[in-house]
Amino acid sequence: MPAFPYSTTYSTTYSTTATVTVPAVPPALSLPVIEAAFPRQLHPYWPRLQENTRSWLLEKRLMPAEKVAEYADGLCYTDLMAGYYLGAPDEVLQAIADYSAWFFVWDDRHDRDVVHGRVSSWRQLRFRLHAALDSPAEHLTHRDPLVAGLADSVGRLYSFLPGTWNARFARHFHTVIEAYDREFHNRVEGRIPGVEEYLALRRLTFAHWIWTDLLEPSAGCELPDSVRKHPSYRRAALLSQDFAAWYNDLCSLPKELGGRRGA
Repeated sequence: MPAFPYSTTYSTTYSTTATVTVPAVPPALSLPVIEAAFPRQLHPYWPRLQENTRSWLLEKRLMPAEKVAEYADGLCYTDLMAGYYLGAPDEVLQAIADYSAWFFVWDDRHDRDVVHGRVSSWRQLRFRLHAALDSPAEHLTHRDPLVAGLADSVGRLYSFLPGTWNARFARHFHTVIEAYDREFHNRVEGRIPGVEEYLALRRLTFAHWIWTDLLEPSAGCELPDSVRKHPSYRRAALLSQDFAAWYNDLCSLPKELGGRRGA
């Protein structure tokens, strides 16, 4: 799916019979179409993945039925997971897809807490998510669906590899939660970070190392430190996640420019 229809330039005519309106993107941010260089492949489990994640969102009360029907497929999270974790066992891919859908719902809650200035609500949620990450079995029936949903999804993710992987995943996600807290306060206080600070924070709020960690249960093995910490591996992992993060941000740029974030 292109980040913008056909290009991010101001040219709007793409054939002799049809014209589209391209979002008004500042020239400094415009890019040519690049998707043609990346042919898509999807995990064969994808159609069932999509259906099951819809059902999971309803079961865990993370979205009302009308929102699931209207938005769940359009968000393309199952597509993204089915395209990134090729070769993963079906149950692993399902756990990852459900977790990614949970991540979207959490991001939306965070955004609404920012927009409405709900400082105490965010603080309470932050502490509860930290607790659920450390002891998911104790939070499966939590009254907040977001806390219970995290407990369910990470509990399943923790079942695939040894405890050393679980501890690393938890450590990385604790850092993500704290990065979301930093972003919360930046936005509430109207503070705009510098470019380098923002890039470092965005890598955390996009959870770069979480999605890289999940390559391991997809492959059915925990990578040794000598591989994970090798500069070549880390560079490839970082670049792939940077690409995904910036692509995601380009997709949401028209909404950001229109001032509709949090609406």
